[in-house]
Amino acid sequence: MGYYDGKGIYRSRGEGGYDAKGIFRSPGEGGYDARGFFRSAGEGGYDYLGYFRSSGEGGYDSKGYYRDGFEGWSIISSNMY
Repeated sequence: MGYYDGKGIYRSRGEGGYDAKGIFRSPGEGGYDARGFFRSAGEGGYDYLGYFRSSGEGGYDSKGYYRDGFEGWSIISSNMY
């Protein structure tokens, strides 16, 4: 259970990691989504295939794997709490 972060590093659920602009984010901090928009923690955002996802919805991570909301897909999804 986990996801690939913005630098392609595998992260376990709730671990934190790099956002889409390569900035390290701790869990729940917020970060840049895959289209370069800054999102506060729990706001939602664009996944790596360009789909808009609401907070906790799930989406595609940086390697194109689909992750549900519990696994995570980016720093900004609500599983980071």
